[in-house]
Amino acid sequence: METACAANFMTKFVRLSQLCDVPSECARIRLAESFTVAVTLRYWKSQRIGKHFRLVVPFAVSPLDEAASNLAIAFADQLRSCTPEEAGYRIGEAYSRALPPSLRSSRGVFFTPPVLTKRLIASVSNQGLDWKTGRILDTSCGGAAFLTPIALEMRRHLPGQSARAILTSIGNRLRGYEIDRFTGWLSQTLVEISLSDLCIEAGCRLPSIVSVLDTLAVPAQEIFDLVLGNPPYGRCSLSKEMRERYSRSLYGHANMYGLFTQAALNWTAKNGLIAYVTPTSMMGGKYFQSLRELLLAESPPVAIDFIKQREGVFASVQQETMLAVYRKGAARRSVVIHLLDLVNEFTLNAIDGGVYSVPGAGGDPWLLPRTIEQCSMVGKIAAMSTRLRDYGYRVSTGPMVFHRYPEQLRRKPGKGAYPIICAEAVRVSGRFEWDPESLHYKPFFIPRKKDLHLIRNQGCILVQRTTSKEQKRRLISAELPAAFLERNRGAIVENHLNMILPSADKPAISLATLSAILHADIVDAAFRCINGSVAVSASELEAIPLPSVNQAREIEVLVNNRATKEQINEAVSEMYLLEADGRRIALVA
Repeated sequence: METACAANFMTKFVRLSQLCDVPSECARIRLAESFTVAVTLRYWKSQRIGKHFRLVVPFAVSPLDEAASNLAIAFADQLRSCTPEEAGYRIGEAYSRALPPSLRSSRGVFFTPPVLTKRLIASVSNQGLDWKTGRILDTSCGGAAFLTPIALEMRRHLPGQSARAILTSIGNRLRGYEIDRFTGWLSQTLVEISLSDLCIEAGCRLPSIVSVLDTLAVPAQEIFDLVLGNPPYGRCSLSKEMRERYSRSLYGHANMYGLFTQAALNWTAKNGLIAYVTPTSMMGGKYFQSLRELLLAESPPVAIDFIKQREGVFASVQQETMLAVYRKGAARRSVVIHLLDLVNEFTLNAIDGGVYSVPGAGGDPWLLPRTIEQCSMVGKIAAMSTRLRDYGYRVSTGPMVFHRYPEQLRRKPGKGAYPIICAEAVRVSGRFEWDPESLHYKPFFIPRKKDLHLIRNQGCILVQRTTSKEQKRRLISAELPAAFLERNRGAIVENHLNMILPSADKPAISLATLSAILHADIVDAAFRCINGSVAVSASELEAIPLPSVNQAREIEVLVNNRATKEQINEAVSEMYLLEADGRRIALVA
């Protein structure tokens, strides 16, 4: 994703990271702020606005040494050839990279590439937002990634008005909330630079549009036609009061972007829009089931862009990402899907993925295509009502966690020891292979009386709990052989594996048949349509649409007759892709 221009900036980022190799986190934060202020001041002075208005820094910053000062000058001078949007992005990126990595991660200080802001603004325009009159809020505006292009979009829709009237209109209708005082100041400054010719012509500065506050903690005081942004991501701890405030969207662990999504509902007018850059993880899994249920009830999605790349979208982050637009109070549940391939920070290719109903009830996972190959099959899969429970199975996570039992682990087998089964025993081929001599961990466990519940002495299917979209398969599973359990008197399953267990005395199909179905390519594709993270959760496994019980029994006949994997794979595929009249839906390879 790197352009020649970006490569020049990356060289400076490397030098900047070397300058930021300071002993304390506080010192590095001060250096990051001082460097960013120095770059911004020089850039301001290099623009026309710098000749008419003085930029005031409302807080103290530490002086830079000669090396850092020279780098700031070189950095700012290179920005002079950039557009305001690109300059703002580069300054924000420099600030982000200069911060301590732990702080950058905990606060979510990752600035949105211009190509994504432009795309999300275009999606909002397609939904009919009135840029002449609409009131707009960015709930986490650090770096002005959205504020700057939105201010320019507002201006574009106000032709013929005086400079002062345009500045007044933008000042009245555009708001940015930011918890950090420094990035709040930076945001206001960067928007002003983008409107510098208007400020010069009007003889006045842009009214203050940025408020330094905690978006999640303050009650909604204004209502907006569009609430958008790139909220911070990551788990967080909540006070009792905050958990109560966001109880409608919470299930278990709280994630920052989930809280920001519920908060947006409070700020958005009826029939207004919410447009966020977020991870795709909210599409599935139990932790987001309450949020999905809330959105379907109050603000269903109307447009979603899935980004192909997991790396390079945000600096130093691997994250499956989507651009989603929701309409508050929408009655329909149809969503327009596009698939994005990012070329660099300023260019992308968009493929029309079609229009789909958001399937499922309540907090069920949203089954939607993530690749062009999946588009032709999603409608059929969504109509399939059979799930694991209908076969007589349920999913549980492996109960053994290594760090809880350090004194009970053994390198060699011994009296009372049981083998520990980890994810590496489950192979992509669908085979179970356990070789204690080749394992990097101590592979045997001696349970105490209170640990006997950890012992698994009946057969099940093991499924790896962590896989990525880049892998050939996401569902990596294998049957835990009964002979292995009998030979070892049982086994201990570690928590990086899911266990698919019989929930009935006599399941509708055997473990061997279920294992064969799960290993079919089309079942893996179906799982990818409901999953949005590297986690393969129990709830998502239980939500995979499957062939009917009668169809699964047909597969069982093939399994019992020792059909090849290829034959079973083709048979399962036919069951997914046959229309009611027997015609086969084409699945693009």
